[in-house]
Amino acid sequence: MGNTKRQKTGIKLQVKEGFFTEKNIGYILIAFSALAGLITFVMYLSSAPTSAGSSVPSISRANQNLLPLAMILALGPYSAFAWHKNRRINLVEKRFAEFLQDLAEYWKSGLSMTIAIKTLAKGDYGAMDDEIQKMNAQISWGIAFNEVLRQMSQRISTSLVIRSVSLIEEANRAGGRIADVLYSAAKDANEIKWLQMERERGVKMYIVVIYIAFGVYLAVIGIIVALFLPAIVGTQQQEMAGTDDEEGGGEDTGAGGGGVAGLGNKKISKEKLSFIFFSSVLVQCLGNGLMAGMMGEGKLSAGLRHVVVMVLLGWGVFVLLDRKVGLGFSGSN
Repeated sequence: MGNTKRQKTGIKLQVKEGFFTEKNIGYILIAFSALAGLITFVMYLSSAPTSAGSSVPSISRANQNLLPLAMILALGPYSAFAWHKNRRINLVEKRFAEFLQDLAEYWKSGLSMTIAIKTLAKGDYGAMDDEIQKMNAQISWGIAFNEVLRQMSQRISTSLVIRSVSLIEEANRAGGRIADVLYSAAKDANEIKWLQMERERGVKMYIVVIYIAFGVYLAVIGIIVALFLPAIVGTQQQEMAGTDDEEGGGEDTGAGGGGVAGLGNKKISKEKLSFIFFSSVLVQCLGNGLMAGMMGEGKLSAGLRHVVVMVLLGWGVFVLLDRKVGLGFSGSN
């Protein structure tokens, strides 16, 4: 009898899962996104024409629509997957404490762990249902309760679940009353989730501030590009035309050799200036988006969706500006 009990305790069978697990899907999306983004970025570089007398492509005259498209393809699919994964984990953690508390009630009433888990598997625990079904299968195979809990924590793999399971395992090894330990673990999990929810409510305003700051920056850039850039280019063209007329008479065109703001007769390229402005907007999208994710949920992966949203906003503004003032945004040869 003792040998049989030791054999059952030593069983460590894993519930077999298919290839398309959440982890594998994440890896597939990362590979797909990276490949799609890289191909689009290569297309962007290939669209840059080569200036006369130079072998270096002019990136500012490339099709700028391909640059934000590359960022969206590289970040968009995985950001949607990360949002769904984080949402599912949040739902699992919310029901995990309820599961522990009900398990403690059954255990305290004198039911065996096999019957308790089997009974709970018939209940409704939302996002925890799949995990409870797997635990029920493992318990029915004779796997020790500690091992079942440990494997469940590895599948969910969140700090809250791992912390609670470690607490239960240590108490069980020390010979404590498992029902009391389950109650304590459930209470601890509830308190942690409550603190997380309070934190999320507290930082929502900061996320709004980040979006407002990005909107102000985008508006300032839009005003500069829509109003001042055409005026600067037009003034420069007029001054350069006047300089050409006066070259024969040797007249001075003003301090700094003529031109705008002391630039002399050096031509100002609206494509290059708009490229610089648009690049600065994309940098703002990346930095602000990741910061919003870190502040809101404490994860960089949560910030990817904010990056995608901001890139779409910035891209849309520059497409409208290109139609209005002709920035050569879609490429110029």
